[in-house]
Amino acid sequence: MLIRLGEAAGVDRATIEAHEPCPESMRAFDWWWEVARQPDWLLGFTGINGLEIMGDRGLPKRYGLATGTGLAPDPWAATGIEAHALEFFRVSDAADAGHGRETVELIAAHTPPAQRGEVIAVLGGTIERLRELMDGLWTLSQRLALTQ
Repeated sequence: MLIRLGEAAGVDRATIEAHEPCPESMRAFDWWWEVARQPDWLLGFTGINGLEIMGDRGLPKRYGLATGTGLAPDPWAATGIEAHALEFFRVSDAADAGHGRETVELIAAHTPPAQRGEVIAVLGGTIERLRELMDGLWTLSQRLALTQ
């Protein structure tokens, strides 16, 4: 069984296509657009690919942080989603582990000591944008739930 966009949540296609982007989404994507196009490739790489670090299973454990990117299949399976529909989460979760490790290695290998603070600030910025984006999605889901 293939589920079309929005069908599972009861939102029709016209509503999805007519929806105005939430301010949190616009701020996040505007920030990523700008950071990706600034002259220092390392800062651009960190801003865009820095989110992959959350998929590095070892990094969070070393620093006492929660692991995973939210794409791990187990929590989604607990919702009752059919096993075949979890393939996206299984593949994404496995890919994130490798991407996170590789991103950490690239950033570490190319960050000169004098630039560490700047790189960490950009990394913090990209994670903050993701948090704001997720907050906006939560707000949107609550607003949509009230209109159903």
